[in-house]
Amino acid sequence: MKLHHILKDFPGSQHGNDHQQFKAGAQEPLSDSLAAVVVPLGWAKPVLPEPVKVVTPVRSEPEPEIPVIEPVVEEKAKKAPFNKMKKPLDNK
Repeated sequence: MKLHHILKDFPGSQHGNDHQQFKAGAQEPLSDSLAAVVVPLGWAKPVLPEPVKVVTPVRSEPEPEIPVIEPVVEEKAKKAPFNKMKKPLDNK
């Protein structure tokens, strides 16, 4: 059930077995089946969600630059071949 603005007084039934009076000026949750009848007649209109306001902070100073730190690599690791496989051991 979605929230609707009631524009005109009308009697209605949410699910077919209950009856209630809807008053103009109120906001009421309406079932999809009831809304399908009263919205085209102009008796109610859906409540639209409020638009989200995006607030961006204003900075008076620029953000400090973060230095890039290079990883430390040992000399052996620099010279080691990465694509050579070791020969398998002979298990005799």
